[in-house]
Amino acid sequence: MEKRGENKGKSRQKEDVVQEWRISVLFVPHTPEGGLKKMYQREIARSGIRVKVVERTGRTIKSQLQSSNPYKQETCDRDDCLVCTTNGRGNCDSEEVTYEITCGNENCVKKHTYKGETSYSAYTRGLQHQTNLRNKMDGSPMWRHCSEEHEGEVQPFTMNVTRSFKNDAMLRQITEAVQINNTDPNHLMNTKAEWNMTRIPRVNIVDE
Repeated sequence: MEKRGENKGKSRQKEDVVQEWRISVLFVPHTPEGGLKKMYQREIARSGIRVKVVERTGRTIKSQLQSSNPYKQETCDRDDCLVCTTNGRGNCDSEEVTYEITCGNENCVKKHTYKGETSYSAYTRGLQHQTNLRNKMDGSPMWRHCSEEHEGEVQPFTMNVTRSFKNDAMLRQITEAVQINNTDPNHLMNTKAEWNMTRIPRVNIVDE
């Protein structure tokens, strides 16, 4: 009986270890020498969260050369699109994206880049940013930049879609956190409050 109880205890300990480490799996795109995977692993290890990072297989040569829609326009031709009217990169109609907004003043050297993520399309999020800038909203990173760095003179901005995510809000938010953490704070428009909001949460397992 004592041996059986001992085996049962060891089995329970093993299950607890498995449960502790198998919290979540994060799939990331393939990059040369696993660069993106290593970057995620460093940030996740720093946060203390239990997430396993798995790199997806790379694209085939065929998939890189083949276009699913060869007749697709390069720009959307909407005169209020912050991506297309500024020659920004990425698909403005993509939803669930990370993006960056940069000041178009070539002499701007401080706090000139904003890193963000949204569940909306880049076009819709760009409209929101432009409206907040026109209204000089306190929460607008673009207006805050103009006010602090350009004496209140509105500057041109460029918006780029840095990556799109399909039904993976967790990966999108972690990617934003990684992008912010890997950018020089002196170049960021993001406030310290936004840095804290995008930190990867710490997860603790409690055995009741």
